Amino acid sequence: MRIRSTLAFSDAKTNHDRCCASWARRDEFVRDERFTAADVEGLKANLLANAESLIKTRALTGKDIAEKLTVMLEYPGSGFSWRALEKDIEAVDRPEPGPALRSAYAAFRTAWLAMGEHDTSDAYTDAEATRLSGHVHSTLQSVFRAPCTTAGDVLVKSYAHLLWHATHTNTRDIRGTGTGSFFDIDLAGIDSDSLLTDDYYRAAYDDLDHSDLGACLLSTGRIDFDARSWLDRAESIGMSVTLIVRDGEKQRISIGMIDSDDERLQREERRLQRLMAFDHAARWAAVSGFVTDHRPELLCHANTAKLVAAHV
Repeated sequence: MRIRSTLAFSDAKTNHDRCCASWARRDEFVRDERFTAADVEGLKANLLANAESLIKTRALTGKDIAEKLTVMLEYPGSGFSWRALEKDIEAVDRPEPGPALRSAYAAFRTAWLAMGEHDTSDAYTDAEATRLSGHVHSTLQSVFRAPCTTAGDVLVKSYAHLLWHATHTNTRDIRGTGTGSFFDIDLAGIDSDSLLTDDYYRAAYDDLDHSDLGACLLSTGRIDFDARSWLDRAESIGMSVTLIVRDGEKQRISIGMIDSDDERLQREERRLQRLMAFDHAARWAAVSGFVTDHRPELLCHANTAKLVAAHV
């Protein structure tokens, strides 16, 4: 990658290094009669505060993670939580895109969705379609121009390019079924002048489909897992979702299988299931919380005592 550190982490590291340099000179300050014991304590407090700030700053590259680990080890008795570092390492496994690509992609996603919704609306006009298409083209160029800082950035660029090339599955033929998506890629649309290029595009799709970041993009067009979007997509392809609540027990989510031989829908079903398997506890909690707060019709209250009695 061209950039080994994100701007936010680099700034946090610079601030911490500056505090370290000041703390290293504390003996000089102590000999200065204008410098009091309270000033020394202030230096120490400032050092710890900046160390904590650095530790809480997301580290998205291997270099930044190594820097954060070094800082963590410098303060063994500080009480700093290791969870921040664990999250950074988990993000590398996902992998996580950097802030520049996130911002550029967010603009592209908004433009892409607006164009798709206009293309399928009754208010469609050629003039507005041309304007929206131009905006999509501009935002897509911004995605391509953003420098890659992580492997996740490469995946986001690959997805955006493939979506532009092959377009989405909410085609005229599928639209009537309600199962189309503006973010899943129409494999039938992979058609270039080169069979080898087409093989590459299909391989890229498969790579995206089997990474958590790519699966989120293909399912909901989002970089991060979103409970509402996941549920909307599941229901649109016929996956029933029920939150079972039993007295004295943890809530459980029941996910039904789709009744379809359509390979596209089966592929989406498997993808949505994989999304729930990744970071399983957190995502199931997110979906459970969303259903509880916003979709009470999906709640199923089961009295455990009555169920036991019925089987005695």
